[in-house]
Amino acid sequence: MSEEIILEAVGVTKRFGGLTAVDEVSFSIKPRTIKALIGPNGAGKSTMLNMLSGVYRPTSGTIRMKGKRIDNRKPYQIAALGVGRTFQTVHLFGNMTVVENVMVGLHMKSRGGILNSALRLPPVPRDEKIVFERAMGLLAKVGLESRALEIATNLPYGQQRMLETARAMASEPALLLLDEPAAGLSSKEAEEFATLIQMIKESGVAVLVVDHDMRLIMDISDEVVVLDQGKKIAEGTPLEVQNDKAVVLAYLGEEL
Repeated sequence: MSEEIILEAVGVTKRFGGLTAVDEVSFSIKPRTIKALIGPNGAGKSTMLNMLSGVYRPTSGTIRMKGKRIDNRKPYQIAALGVGRTFQTVHLFGNMTVVENVMVGLHMKSRGGILNSALRLPPVPRDEKIVFERAMGLLAKVGLESRALEIATNLPYGQQRMLETARAMASEPALLLLDEPAAGLSSKEAEEFATLIQMIKESGVAVLVVDHDMRLIMDISDEVVVLDQGKKIAEGTPLEVQNDKAVVLAYLGEEL
């Protein structure tokens, strides 16, 4: 794999019984780029993300992260190789504070780890201040520093999305997978999230985003992959994809 490619999917297929959800899809992601994966409902977008993050194993095909095969690895192993992820439905630790949610992600990188943190075993005491300060720094980047000590589930929905993204970034991923991050957000919140995604890219992280908000996708993406009924029907710049006859047919049911 070229050093200019951080993730590569080749001929990836996923079948559930007689249903083919993803059908021989191939694409790659370069460092410091935002790639979008779009398509009508049922196109196979979330299934593809689930395979990239280890939730599902492909029926066939290969997926490589930094040259290493990950299609046969467990989610935690893939995360350790540098893949972070958010989900369609916000996943937070509801009984923890905002800052504690981010600290969970940071403990994956600390010497103490999550188990030692829970048992208060060495070397957590001397690491805890550093982890807390780093968590506060991440919260500042998403505008949640002032709400650090509140219970996470008390945040408005849009801020919960921001928090989940901050926690995903805590593991210092090389690639961040975002599954419908703008779903349920107001126009203003979606604009704020678009700014955050651009900041993540500028920090050196590659992003793969799935969303139905076409304005968001076309504004932030460097490249777009379009799926329809499990197959890749187009790939290119946002402008190229918008003018692709197969894409217009899939979305509108009519040709240009």
